[in-house]
Amino acid sequence: YDGFSWLTAYPDLQDALDLARASAGTVTEICVAQGTYHPDRGLLHTLGDRTDTFQLVDGVALKGGYAGVAEPDPDARDLVLFETILSGDIRGDDGPLSIEGFSACYTTWDAPVEAECEPFDVDGNGHVDLFDVEPFLSVNNYSDNSNRVVASTGADQDVLLEGFTITAGGMYIEQGCPTVRSCKFRGNSTPGSSGGGMLNSHSSPRIISCAFLGNLAFTGGGMYNMFSSPTITDCAFLGNSAFEGGGVYSLRSSAVLTDCIMRGNSAEYCGGGMCDYASSPTVSDCAFHANSAGGGICNASGSAPTVANCTITENVGGGLINVSSSPMLTDCIISGNTANNEGGGGIRNTRSSNPILTNCIINGNYADRGGGMYNRFECSPTLSNCTFAVNSANEGRSIACDSSYQRPSHVQLTNCILWNGVGQIWNNDDSTITITYSNVFGGWPGPGNIDLDPQFVDPLGPDGVPGTPDDDLRLAPGSPCIDAGDNDAVPEDVTTDLDGRPRFIDDPDTLDTGAGYPPIVDMGAYEYQPVVPAYLDIRPGRCPNQLNRRANGLIDVAVVGTDWFDVSEINVDSLAVARADGVGGVLAPTTKPRGHAPRIRDVATPFDGELCDCHRLRCDGVDDLEFGFHTGRIVDILGLSGLPTGTEVPLTVTGSLLDGTRFEATDCVLLTGPGGHGPRKTGPAR
Repeated sequence: YDGFSWLTAYPDLQDALDLARASAGTVTEICVAQGTYHPDRGLLHTLGDRTDTFQLVDGVALKGGYAGVAEPDPDARDLVLFETILSGDIRGDDGPLSIEGFSACYTTWDAPVEAECEPFDVDGNGHVDLFDVEPFLSVNNYSDNSNRVVASTGADQDVLLEGFTITAGGMYIEQGCPTVRSCKFRGNSTPGSSGGGMLNSHSSPRIISCAFLGNLAFTGGGMYNMFSSPTITDCAFLGNSAFEGGGVYSLRSSAVLTDCIMRGNSAEYCGGGMCDYASSPTVSDCAFHANSAGGGICNASGSAPTVANCTITENVGGGLINVSSSPMLTDCIISGNTANNEGGGGIRNTRSSNPILTNCIINGNYADRGGGMYNRFECSPTLSNCTFAVNSANEGRSIACDSSYQRPSHVQLTNCILWNGVGQIWNNDDSTITITYSNVFGGWPGPGNIDLDPQFVDPLGPDGVPGTPDDDLRLAPGSPCIDAGDNDAVPEDVTTDLDGRPRFIDDPDTLDTGAGYPPIVDMGAYEYQPVVPAYLDIRPGRCPNQLNRRANGLIDVAVVGTDWFDVSEINVDSLAVARADGVGGVLAPTTKPRGHAPRIRDVATPFDGELCDCHRLRCDGVDDLEFGFHTGRIVDILGLSGLPTGTEVPLTVTGSLLDGTRFEATDCVLLTGPGGHGPRKTGPAR
């Protein structure tokens, strides 16, 4: 064997690594065929040696998932079909290993999502990032396994580990920054130590599109970081367990986590999903769901994480636990969590914790005390533009302050909503609770405070259950919370609401009752976005606006520009048309054939007559936005084929400006030609 072709490939991976190590940089890539490889096998290695490990080599990319000689095309690569396992079960006596509910569905590599997978949309934009599974681990005879299956010590950024399943020993990284991509860390156990799946010490690895499944450790079941700064992107931590930090445990570290999910992990003490000890991670667009015992996230001993655009949902033991820590949360949803006989279903602050929350939802949580938030021993939480809704507790549905030895807290809320049920606040230790420009059920003293129904769009959602994803806590038109907040309470760097829409929007139909210069901020996590009326001209320059249902061409439409409505500010990707009566579907403009994409030019003049009246005036010196819809598609999608000839149907075009402001404009079409034709393959529907 010389390792330079599939026919002469080394049967043992250690031999290939030894060759690469001795090659003085001439070997830069090792491709590994499907199968299982053990670190104690190879010419220079001792069978049964638990200290042996697959040591990564500087400048070498180690890639698994290849077909090898067992397949017609040995270079074919599929991480699921040609699974490549690096195993520390050197005696072959582990078992049984059971990860129930797991489906191998890589979505961030080149393999498509498998049909049987249930995708979990982490960032809410329709992109399936990770896995939607709840694995359960059962493994025996781990005490005689390799200490670590894979190791990387002192590695530089040119080191790559890609496309492997690592089991029965995990990975150790020390003083290195390798890239680990599209790997599964499954069934690794270090019950008396740290980092079941991966241990990082004084390192800055890049972990991309990896899954940590059913790993076990004393601290950090999935991953343990010590004095490290890993970058963790598009990763899943599922079904891991530990005494602390079931999914991830960080000690004096500053990890960066993006688009990750921690689900079904457990900890006996702190941090079922993630535990930070004297650490300051940056966490964005992540989901902490259904973790148990230690809650979703636990911060301790001076930790100061920055958490943005995350969901912390249905965790047992509380959603967010802070012990002498000061996290900053922006645009987060904390819902459906429970703490049972403890305090703080949504958030628990103890021992001088000073969290800052902006644009957050805390709803549908339960605890014995402080369903939404619990404060104990001199805590100073500061919340602005947060919404507490339908939380429940025996004492303090939204907020409870309860410290022994009279060590009161200092709670400050501005522009917040605390609603639905008596007993929103329970102050059992003479804490200072300052609330201003907020809507509190039952009232609370302070400037700008009100006690009025906030008129949420749908606080329980279609399922009627609080704390679930279908709850809609946006403000409906006419809400007393609109334009009723304090502008000075909004942090300077916050310019958008929880939806990512502008934070300061004036509703012309609401009297300003808040503080500051208009536009006045709303109360709560969402800013009410009034719909701006605009002019629409269907078939500019023609009257009436006939729509021949048998035609195959385009029907031209123009959103008419005015001195106060600049069509160049329209986000063309947001445009859609629907019937004004709500019947039928919604259709996006066509971008084909070439030349019919939305374009700006002067083609129409505003018309202030009655709806369905029209005129033939065209250019007025102000630019308009012109685009088109396929006639066949507009007839089919909007349900126009069954209507009588001569019917006038109002159509509404909706969209948004680049700053998020919504607009709508309506005009009519006069139906001609017989209806009833079948579907046509023209243009995209939305």
